[in-house]
Amino acid sequence: MPFKNIMNEWYARDISRKIKSAYRTKALNGEFTGSHAPYGYTKDSKNRNHLIIDLRQAHIVKNIYDLYNEGRTIYEIIKYLKSRKILTPRAETNKTTNKYDLYFTKKYPCDWNYKTIQSILSNEEYTGKLVCNKHTTLSYKNKKLILNPKNDWIVINHTHEAIITQEIFTKAKQVMKSRYRRKATRNKHLFMGMIRCDNCGRTLTYSIDKRRNNRGLYVCSTYRVHGLARCTSHYIRYDKICKYVLKELTELKEKAINNKKKLLDNIYKKKHFEMNLEELNGTKNEDMYRLTLTSKPIKN
Repeated sequence: MPFKNIMNEWYARDISRKIKSAYRTKALNGEFTGSHAPYGYTKDSKNRNHLIIDLRQAHIVKNIYDLYNEGRTIYEIIKYLKSRKILTPRAETNKTTNKYDLYFTKKYPCDWNYKTIQSILSNEEYTGKLVCNKHTTLSYKNKKLILNPKNDWIVINHTHEAIITQEIFTKAKQVMKSRYRRKATRNKHLFMGMIRCDNCGRTLTYSIDKRRNNRGLYVCSTYRVHGLARCTSHYIRYDKICKYVLKELTELKEKAINNKKKLLDNIYKKKHFEMNLEELNGTKNEDMYRLTLTSKPIKN
């Protein structure tokens, strides 16, 4: 068995290297290898590794660049697109391929995100270049993406028709650089990214209420961006969370001192229960998906 496991690991590593090498060769040849074309483009039906312009989406991309270079902020561009009921890239993909079938995507298909606009304004592929090898994985076992140094990126010119000129892209880049301000971490807090809203599931952001002696609060990020259309107005005080966490830690410490074995057994039981629950939820989702497939009418 140990020898068989070693052979399997060698095989997996070898396959991973070959796949990476194949993708790199395609990138050097100017072939697009992404699962979805960038917003503004679509894959050529005759050659899936070549991008062609989607005229309707390309017009929106040009409009975004023009508005930004004229001095509009990203939030103003978001309001502009929303007022004209223009679908977000994810909603467009959901409409054409039935992927990203998410609750918020369906309910708010025209609510553009700050990062989406920022990524469009930073995407050099709109100038007719193919930019690959921007990310890599830690290993064939760990699929977490990490950003490669810019020197390792593969950039091939004139691989597809450009939507905007290099001058327009450079100007947008300069505007973005002039507006960027590094945030100073004046207000330090313990629970950064750890607390989530019970209603919408998004993270609670930390803010200072100057009206109440600079008291720290955690506020729902969805409500701060979208208002009552997405979530309710609610918050929790920073000092209350600190007191609650300290109380829980003190109780755990006392339990560990009094009966360490019992505490560890309870922790292991809870973990085992959560793993079983997650497995059951996965099976349930799979069964529901199969039921939806069987309930669809068969086309002649």
